[in-house]
Amino acid sequence: MLTVNNVSKLYRRGGREFAAVDGITFTVAKGGFTVISGHSGSGKSTLLNIIAGLLKPDNGTVTLDGADLTALGDRELSELRNQKIGYIPQGHSVLENLTVLENTALPFYLGKRPGGGEPYSAAKTLLTRMGIAELAGQYPAELSGGELRRASIARALINSPALLIADEPTSDLDLDNARTVMSLFADTANSGVAVIVVTHETQSLEGLTYSSIKLKSGKED
Repeated sequence: MLTVNNVSKLYRRGGREFAAVDGITFTVAKGGFTVISGHSGSGKSTLLNIIAGLLKPDNGTVTLDGADLTALGDRELSELRNQKIGYIPQGHSVLENLTVLENTALPFYLGKRPGGGEPYSAAKTLLTRMGIAELAGQYPAELSGGELRRASIARALINSPALLIADEPTSDLDLDNARTVMSLFADTANSGVAVIVVTHETQSLEGLTYSSIKLKSGKED
């Protein structure tokens, strides 16, 4: 489903060049669950942004479901992200003035949908799957951190993506909520979605099956 081949991203700081991402190669199969870890400054978020087509690498290629992201233009990348990638950034990216149900359905309206369709039934099904169906009519300010994370996962899945990406999705959660969220990612992978999660801790992954990639820092200490 996803092939990252010899990907590098270089930056300059203080007149000196360093590799934020340095020659990374790996694959994620359909239904694969991959966890990327590493210390602060090791390039985890940079790598995710490259995989999501938000950032161009200086070297290497990223191929998703047969499409070379590094060869696509901005409009093509935007369409591909909307159709095939579910992205959960760090922090909370939900819109405060929309209900949980409306937030979940929102990505459906941001791309072309041949034949139209009505996303709210699918959104309700996803919220049930996440265990927060009773919160569909609530606003983000009324949810806990763990509930917001589940809502973010549901929103990322509304367009049935081929790839789900999550950047530090448990950084502000207690261990119980973190384990719940990681189990939801594992369940998502078991449903056939390729899943990539960046995290700095592994305690919440105990008992789950996943592939591990550890990045080394390309920056000077």
